[in-house]
This record gives sequence, structure tokens and C-alpha cells, in this order.
Amino acid sequence: MQHVNAPPPPPRQYNPELPPQVEAIVLRALAKDPAQRFPTAGALAQALAHWREQPATVGAAFPPPAGRGSSETTRAIGARARPARGYGAAPPPPRALSRGDELGCATWLIGSAILIGIVALVLLAFRMVDLNPLGNVTQPSPTPTEAVAGVGTPTPGSSTPSPAPTRTASPTPTATPAPTPSPTPETALVPQLLGSTLEQAQAAAAVGDFRLVVEEVFDNVTPAGVIFEQDPQAGTPLPKGSEIRVKVSRGPEFVSLPNLAGQPFTDAIRQIQDLGLNYERVEEPSRDVAEGLVIRTEPSGQVRSGATITVYVSVGDKVRVPDVFGVPYQQARQQLEQAGLVVRSVTPQSCQYIRSQDPSFDCQSFPDGGVVSGTLQWNSWVPRGSVIDIAYYDREASS
Repeated sequence: MQHVNAPPPPPRQYNPELPPQVEAIVLRALAKDPAQRFPTAGALAQALAHWREQPATVGAAFPPPAGRGSSETTRAIGARARPARGYGAAPPPPRALSRGDELGCATWLIGSAILIGIVALVLLAFRMVDLNPLGNVTQPSPTPTEAVAGVGTPTPGSSTPSPAPTRTASPTPTATPAPTPSPTPETALVPQLLGSTLEQAQAAAAVGDFRLVVEEVFDNVTPAGVIFEQDPQAGTPLPKGSEIRVKVSRGPEFVSLPNLAGQPFTDAIRQIQDLGLNYERVEEPSRDVAEGLVIRTEPSGQVRSGATITVYVSVGDKVRVPDVFGVPYQQARQQLEQAGLVVRSVTPQSCQYIRSQDPSFDCQSFPDGGVVSGTLQWNSWVPRGSVIDIAYYDREASS
């Protein structure tokens, strides 16, 4: 029954490396008098947490348990007790332990090991509580005075209450100020700038505080210096200070057309198209230029970009047969001869004969003496000096 009534042996007797603070906590937890123990597990955990926050070297923060000197509690943690050397009297031999003492010590060693395991579990649980990021209430650490008072050496008939944890007030969230709305920009209508000069457009744009972005381009229709395109269009609402893009005419663009006279028609039109020009063909007789060659072009030299060029092509030394249908035969003969043809015969024909060739012929309305046919096709090109025969209508001629 000795181990029931006797105070527990100090743990540092068996493990000098044990910190004095832990020894004090263990002795209080194993106090014989329940009033001297920790009132709650939370108080025990709080004392352990306070010990964990203390520096590595601690002085006599906890008084030694009753019946022991203070020489061991004032050492730095980790320092082993060494026997004093000198010429004094030799220390008395250690007292031999009785069998009861040995059983009691063994029991306390086992109990101490169990208690140390419980303390380790409590420390682990306490660390997990500290690492919980979702906790809203933070338990304040006890002040050194509270910690010392809570872990003092138990004395008979006295009880030291553990300080109650104080709830730390959660910080009041600060409302984020709403951003100040930007003021709505002032707008104005885009002015009409088409047909204006650049100076006029700049004055009109200044009224709405607009800025002009000018691009000068060639235009074959709009006179030089006049705006012919704008973006955005007139009447569009825009914030003041916006840009308006305009195109100002530089006038028509000119290209230089080389002299194509004497070149084959196919070569001439290829050069014309390479310059971005159009063309049309006109055939003319020429005694000097061979058939199929270019006689001249109109216009020539400097011409507007995109213009149409008239290309005159020689058909050789030929004449065009004049169209003398319905013309009195005397005048018709004269025109044919002036064109370079030879009139070989002029023959009268009756109404009955002409209708046999052309049933639609109207003998009443057709002029008497007018040419009705010829051996060459009207308006065709024939060699100069070609022979032609003509016939005319004679109302009095017999069939």
C-alpha cells in the first residue's frame, strides 16, 4: 500500500533529460489529492501548450514537488547532474530499496509511461486544433503568470483553478467600397463631310470636337482636294473626341501610253491592258500600213487611269463599199466611183421582176430610179479598184 499513499517519484529521477516543466505537469496530474489535479482535460492541454511555447532554457518557473531540493530544477535543460568533487566527506552509500519500494517504482514507471503517451496524444490533438484553418475562435495562450500558477507543485489542502479560456472576437469585416461609376461621355452627331474641301471638313469636325484621319487617294471622278468618302456616315452619334476617317481626292491618276502605231493589234491591246486601260477596235483602210497593224490610238501619251483607248487597225489598201440602196442611180454611181470602185453596169428593173426576188418590195412607195441591188455587199471592205454592177427600179420598165 506504500505506492497508494506515498507521493509519486519524480519522473526526472529516472530520466534527467525530462524538462522540469513537464515533470511539474506530470506530478500535478498524478497528485493524490483530486483537488490538486487539473480540473479538466482542457486545463491540462492548456498547460502543455504553454510549456510548448516557452524557451528551451527555463529557470525555476515551477517549484519542485514537496520533499525534493531545488538544485535539479534550476539546471538548463539537457545538462546532466555531475557529482561534486573535492576533499570533503564521501557521500553516504545509497539506501537499498525494499521489495515494496521496487514494486511501487515499477508501478509508477508504467503509469508514467502511460501518462506520457496520453500527454503526447493531447499535444497532437492540440496541434491539429491549431492547424485547423476553418476555426473561427482562437484560444488565447495563457500569460506566464497564469501558466506558473496553473502548473505549481501541489500542496495539501490547496487548489489552484485554471484560467478559463477567453474567446477572441472575430474581426468585423470591412465593406469594400463600391467603385465610382465613370461619367457617360458626351456625344455629338457626325457632320456631313462629303463634297467638302479638307479645310471645310476640319472646321465642321471641330464643332463636335472630332479628329479627322485623312487619306489622300487618286480618283478619276472627284476633283482634287475634295472629300469623296467618310466613315462613319453623317448623322451617326459619337463620343466627342472620336475619330472620323475621310478620303480626299488627289484627282485623276495618269498613265503614260506608249506609241503603238505599226504594232500588231494583239501586241498593242496587251500593253493597253497592262496599264489598266480599256480599248475598242476601229478598222480603217491604209495605203501605207499593212493589214492587221495599228495605224494610231486615241488618246495617246498621258491618259487617265482606266480610260478607254480607241485603236485604229489597218485593213490594207481597201475601200468600203458605200450603202447606196434607194439612192437615185446617177448619184449612186458617183459615190461608188469616189470610193475607189469601178461601176461597170447600171440596169433598170421592173416591179414584177423585183418582187420575184423580194416579195416584200413595195412598188408604190419605193422611189422610181432608186438603186435596189449591187454585186458587192454594202459597207464591206474590198480592194481598191474592185468592179461593181448596180440595178435600179424603173416603173415603166416591162418585165
